[in-house]
Amino acid sequence: MNVFKSLILIIFVSFSVQAKTVSEKFERNNFDEAKKSTPYLKFTGTSTKFGFVSTDFDGYAKNFELSYDFDQKTQTLQSISLTILTISLDTDNSSRNEKLHTKCLAENESKKIIAEAIAPIKLQIGEKQETSIKMIANKKEILIPLTYSVIKTNEGFQIILNGHFSFKDAGITDPSIAIAKLEEKIRIEGVINLK
Repeated sequence: MNVFKSLILIIFVSFSVQAKTVSEKFERNNFDEAKKSTPYLKFTGTSTKFGFVSTDFDGYAKNFELSYDFDQKTQTLQSISLTILTISLDTDNSSRNEKLHTKCLAENESKKIIAEAIAPIKLQIGEKQETSIKMIANKKEILIPLTYSVIKTNEGFQIILNGHFSFKDAGITDPSIAIAKLEEKIRIEGVINLK
């Protein structure tokens, strides 16, 4: 019986060394702090005024939570989940922010955007890889394709994410007005540090 208990203990200790669960919260006070901070989550939209003058605008998530399991043996991230407070989405423009919070995301009863990876992320240095995340914003679930690359740092790893999605597919209300139309594609970018 003692041998059996020892074996169970060894297996448990071995697993706990190989895999760890990480949960981190990030809070920024304003747009500029979110813009200068790492990790960050950024979105970019394009507005066209009078049908021919197009300008980009950036927005950042000031408050978000990231959790994942890191399997050290296989060098993969698993069970990745990201939660963003909708009220923390900031475009550095008060009228645009108000429209974002009270019109575009008005049907979001949870006041959160939730994104989950549908497959483990392999930490292969330097190679551009592809994955998809499942996102829920306004009671609607969509898949968003992403590309990502991994950089080795002194502290661990850095993951750089890029992708885009249709706000209409995501069930987000179109904020366009007669003189200014928002292009349907929203680009997303993020940098995550792993220690």
